[in-house]
Amino acid sequence: RCDLLVISGDLLDRDSSILHLDQVGLVAEWLRRIDRPLSVCSANHDLEWDRRYECWRPANWLRGPITSKVWGDGDVFELQGHRFCNISSTTYPRGTSADFWIVHTPPSGVAVAREFAGEDFGDSSLAAAVSRFRPKAVLSGRVHEPASWFERKDGVMYLNPGYTPHAR
Repeated sequence: RCDLLVISGDLLDRDSSILHLDQVGLVAEWLRRIDRPLSVCSANHDLEWDRRYECWRPANWLRGPITSKVWGDGDVFELQGHRFCNISSTTYPRGTSADFWIVHTPPSGVAVAREFAGEDFGDSSLAAAVSRFRPKAVLSGRVHEPASWFERKDGVMYLNPGYTPHAR
């Protein structure tokens, strides 16, 4: 049981033998079947390839409400008195006024964005938006072995719940 399930991107597998568009169809159908409140944002693996311009485009298949209980890229919604914002991997400018942000790449300058080896994989534009909008928490993924799965900094809580313990 949970109040809200959060998926911070990378729903598709670029290395799969299943075609990208077929994966989009399968995952979109799976999302429509979820009967619990779900917040999902896109990541780099979820983008759509534009053959005409030979470049990656936003994950339009994850934009807007998917069902009455499943919110996608760009959605700002309220649940149990809290305001949530799904920020896609291609949203600019970053952020808005909300209590909780769901993003794939964490903001730069926090432990959840930094690998054990020390490299910061965070998003500097998101860090600037956090300073401006001051959400209560930022939920992210992307960094598989962060220096920490949790940090509180300047009154904002940062979580990377996809944390994989570092093997020493």
